Amino acid sequence: VRSYAEVEAELRRIAREVARACIGNLGATAGKSYKGPVAFAPAAFASSFLSPLLGGISAIAVQRGRSALAGKVGETIAPGLTLIDDPTDPKVAGARAFDREGLPARKIRLVDNGVLKTYIHNTYSAAVDKTQSTGHAQGGPRSVPGLGCHAIRIESALPDALADEAALLAALGTGLYIQRFSGSVDAASGDFSGTAKSARWVENGVVVRSVNEVMLSGNAFTLLNGSTQLTRATERVGGSSQIPWALVDGVSVTAG
Repeated sequence: VRSYAEVEAELRRIAREVARACIGNLGATAGKSYKGPVAFAPAAFASSFLSPLLGGISAIAVQRGRSALAGKVGETIAPGLTLIDDPTDPKVAGARAFDREGLPARKIRLVDNGVLKTYIHNTYSAAVDKTQSTGHAQGGPRSVPGLGCHAIRIESALPDALADEAALLAALGTGLYIQRFSGSVDAASGDFSGTAKSARWVENGVVVRSVNEVMLSGNAFTLLNGSTQLTRATERVGGSSQIPWALVDGVSVTAG
C-alpha cells in the first residue's frame, strides 16, 4: 500500500488469508488425475501463465528468437483476455512517470480482447526494429537498461465474464482449484510443469476438501488460445499486478 492509513486494514486482510489457507490445508487427501478444466487463483494464474506472456511480448526476445509470439502482432493469442500495462495507477508498486531511460511511461494495451497489439521496446530494441520505444526500459542506475513491464493488469474482455471466485468455482463444477503454483515455466516455449499448492477439490461448484500436492503441466500459449474464462474481480499479486481468477481447460493433472 502507498498510504499509512491503509496499512492496518491490509495487515488484517493478509492475516485472514493466511489463516484461511492454513486451516484449509488441514486433512488433505489424495487428488485425482485428469486432463480438463482447472481453476486458478490469481497468484497461481500469474505464476504459470503471466511469465510466458510477458516474456513473449518482449521485443528483445522476439529479435533473439526466444519468443513464441514472434510475428503474431495483430493475431488472436488469448481470446477474451485483455492485458494492460498501466504505470499511471498510483495504487500499484510499479507506478511511475518515466522508465529507466527517462522516457514517459504510459498506459498501453498490449493484448486487446485477445489480439496481440504490440511488443514492448526500450531504445535498444526500438533501434533494431527501426521504431520508437514504448517506454519499457527497466533496471537500476549501475546496469545497462533492460526491458520489462511496469504495472500489469489482466481483464476479461467479455461482457458476460464471471463475476468472482464463487462464480468461477460454479462454472468449474467438479475439478481442481489451485491457489499457488510452484514449478518450472519456460518463458520462451510457454511449457510449464510443477506442483499445485493449497489445492482444493471442488464438486458441484463447492470446495469439499483439500488435496495433497498434485502435478500440473501444459503450455501457456496453447491453453490461453483455447478455452479460458476470467473473472471481473481481480486481486493484487506481487504489489504490481492485478490478476483475475481463471478457469483454464485442457490442463494435465497428475495425482501421486
